[in-house]
Amino acid sequence: MVVKDSQPFSIVDDCGFKELVALLDSRYTLPSRRVLKEMVVKRYEEEKTKAKAVMERVEAVSLTADMWTSINMDAYLAVTCHYVDDSAKLATVLLGVLPFPETHTAVNITAAMRSLMEEWALKAK
Repeated sequence: MVVKDSQPFSIVDDCGFKELVALLDSRYTLPSRRVLKEMVVKRYEEEKTKAKAVMERVEAVSLTADMWTSINMDAYLAVTCHYVDDSAKLATVLLGVLPFPETHTAVNITAAMRSLMEEWALKAK
């Protein structure tokens, strides 16, 4: 729920959420923020490993990049990979969202994208 609905880890401290969980199962003990974060990070690593295994089998890819600036004026670059899966259906995987404090030049964007391509073993694809 935290990931799917973009909820903050602090949701486990919210009174209304605690009441809802207690109504659903009064015996359940909510994890702390720290434990919840560890759970999400563990799941992220598991899913990333699975996605990398899929990407090893992919013959060719197309990448898209999106840049934006947060309300706090922090810049980010997101790189998404598109490919045709084993069922001949278009599939997508987010390779990463990187902080991007550098100037938004083609050279800097290319360097960041190449870094992700190397991490995901996509250079030859």
